[in-house]
Amino acid sequence: MKISRFLSLPVVLAIVLAACSGPGQQTLSTPSVTGDVRTQSSADPGEMLFAAGTSEVDGFALPLSNDSKPVVRLTDVNEPIPVAVGPQDLFVGSFSDGDIFRFKLPLTASSTGERLPVRLAPKQFATAFQTPLSGAASGPSPVIAIGTPSGLAVDQGYLYVAGAAANGRFQVQAFARPVTGGETPAAVIKGYSSIDFLGLAAEGDTLFVASTTQGTIRAFTLPLTSGAVPRYTLHIPPQQNAAIGVATRHHILYVTNYSTGEVLAYTLPHPAKPVRLDLKPANNGSNPAPYAVTASDKYLYVSGNAIYQYRLPVSAGEKPSAIIQNVTFGLAAFPKFAQ
Repeated sequence: MKISRFLSLPVVLAIVLAACSGPGQQTLSTPSVTGDVRTQSSADPGEMLFAAGTSEVDGFALPLSNDSKPVVRLTDVNEPIPVAVGPQDLFVGSFSDGDIFRFKLPLTASSTGERLPVRLAPKQFATAFQTPLSGAASGPSPVIAIGTPSGLAVDQGYLYVAGAAANGRFQVQAFARPVTGGETPAAVIKGYSSIDFLGLAAEGDTLFVASTTQGTIRAFTLPLTSGAVPRYTLHIPPQQNAAIGVATRHHILYVTNYSTGEVLAYTLPHPAKPVRLDLKPANNGSNPAPYAVTASDKYLYVSGNAIYQYRLPVSAGEKPSAIIQNVTFGLAAFPKFAQ
């Protein structure tokens, strides 16, 4: 994985460190970046929005404006769909290759990504655990197989990974942080089909697992235990050709409804009838196909055919305060404030 730092210069230069062409290898390159860009002070990074596209993760300074440009870019990741932030880390998962990377925050031009010793095998489901970058050539034996990582979430002590197991059925695994080679999951949640896409979000003592094909958002009590029964389950119509995005902030659960072009906002801990934020008016009446969702301290961010920024708290008739044209599959906001 490469990290590009964009500087506001007449000719934009990018310093790129670390590549995922192989463990321990590094390359330097200069990506072609055009247009005005905003700078970010590493001493005072402020709030950041990380937006995962088809082959890169862009970092934007917050709040957004209609002409916002990325200040940081992570490149050379195949389908970096799931992204999540912890108090000091950014986690990026490759939906195609099955790698999960961890970056210390804030990102700087000298930042390098650590490929976690948890490696997911999305195609063959052959091995889940590989040698760490700094480890010996002969790594630990595989202990469980999981692939196609579709969701990541972080709390104070664990990294949660959603993906397909060796039998092809989707599940959620919890790993104690920091993740070490050969580590077995502390807990596993099953009960999902092989045709699914799971989104994850964690707040307080609850992990939310959203199932695309079931149309369910299950709330599991933390710490997670294998085979746990959800404390409650929310239901929306099952989605077609897209994931249900899910996020929490300030005791509100946000759920994207791809089919209707809405974001549902449930008040926790006792969710009832949600506020339904309709994105279609901001897209000339057409469904923008909302995919991922996240929130900063003051704003809600929704990705679809663009990234939409809404002031919090949202209402049914809320209009976006900014829209940037960036097709995005995963969103995460930093810093992760205490819930």
